[in-house]
Amino acid sequence: DLLAPHSQVIGTNLDFAKAQKAPGQIYLDELLTFYANTKPFNLLHKQLEQWYSLMDKFSQVRVRYSKDKKYMKQLDDFYKNSVLIKELPNTLTRFEEKLQAARFDLNGDQRLTHSFKQAEHVVLGMPFFWSKPNATNAILAPRLPDYMQKHRLKAIRVPFDSPAKIPQPLSGINAIPPLAIFANSVSGIGYMNSEPRHFDPRRVPLVIKYQNAYFPSLPLLLVAKSKHLTNSQIEVRLGKGVRLDNLRINTDSTLLMRPFFYHNIPVDSFAEVFLGHIPADKYQDKIVLLGVTDFRYSVWQSTPLGKMPPILILAHTLTSLLNQDFFKMPHWAIWLQISTFIFVIFYLGLLLPYLKLRTAIVVSSGLVIVLYLLYFNLLNQGLLVQLMLPILLVPCGHLGLQIKRGIVAYQDAFRLHPDAVESNRLLGLAFQGQGHLDLAFEKFRQCPPD
Repeated sequence: DLLAPHSQVIGTNLDFAKAQKAPGQIYLDELLTFYANTKPFNLLHKQLEQWYSLMDKFSQVRVRYSKDKKYMKQLDDFYKNSVLIKELPNTLTRFEEKLQAARFDLNGDQRLTHSFKQAEHVVLGMPFFWSKPNATNAILAPRLPDYMQKHRLKAIRVPFDSPAKIPQPLSGINAIPPLAIFANSVSGIGYMNSEPRHFDPRRVPLVIKYQNAYFPSLPLLLVAKSKHLTNSQIEVRLGKGVRLDNLRINTDSTLLMRPFFYHNIPVDSFAEVFLGHIPADKYQDKIVLLGVTDFRYSVWQSTPLGKMPPILILAHTLTSLLNQDFFKMPHWAIWLQISTFIFVIFYLGLLLPYLKLRTAIVVSSGLVIVLYLLYFNLLNQGLLVQLMLPILLVPCGHLGLQIKRGIVAYQDAFRLHPDAVESNRLLGLAFQGQGHLDLAFEKFRQCPPD
């Protein structure tokens, strides 16, 4: 209620799959159920109306005897002045209204639903448990409730130049949807996982396929809502990316995005905002994310900037989408990786063994620097090419070759020692005299030529 008048859209990854009930709410529910199912209370209004009708007819009756008139007047005065008859229906109605009001005040879910409806731009997260694209176990996934069908994506495009087997996003094998009262009160529901085994912050799926339906991720849906787009206006191009009006998001073939991580994501305490220490108009026309940051109540995950809670990962992913800072893997990346790897193997196997130590150090250092500059230059352009393996292979191969040279030099020095040479010569002669020519030849090989 504090943020809704100012914020552009409100998103949260909190769990809304279970109903919350206060201890007093249980007794109020029982009391209201008893009140609604009690027969005397249900028939009271109807019988009082009948009583009113009978008394009106009774007041019109004319009698002859004064004694009867006296009794009738007493009965009519009692009817007109009776507090029980006049105020009991209104008292019971007010009693029921107060019970309903108390029930509403104690029912946190209902109050929250009311706030969601008033805000009109709240987006919730829903965990999906997914498997690889086109997995067989995705067919056996349990069916989602009917109220979730309105939150699926409708504009799914298949490229004309795609092969016979159309690439698909990650397939969901199970999901934990929010309760119906929440799902029907928000403007959208998107995929967002908190468990590390079902979520990789470095590779975020923008779309999840569940059975034959496609659902957006929470950051993608927040970007769409900030641009005042509905689910039907989110265009998914299978195997290529997602389009939001004039915003194009290029992904890999499984619609995975590699977000950029920043150092200046602002974080405010909800308690400070609630107490008024931070003015609510600070969030004017901004996207507000609500979540838990305490490591005791959330599962922190590893990111390029260290461990952080899921709500901050969502903030980085959302900012990356808005700023178009996400990394792309070009189609020629695999060929560059293979070529670089073959070149490094060629250098280590065929060229490095013939170079002197100083020359080898200079050439290897220069090669590592060139590969590093190429890698980070591509990163600055938003292109992700995995060159770390050949970069690490150069110093490791250089070090391995130097170790091998040291071992061979030590063996040669030991083999050419005068005592070792004489010992091998005598053993060779002894084996030759015994007829063990193979053993004799082995010992003679270890002796230098005269």
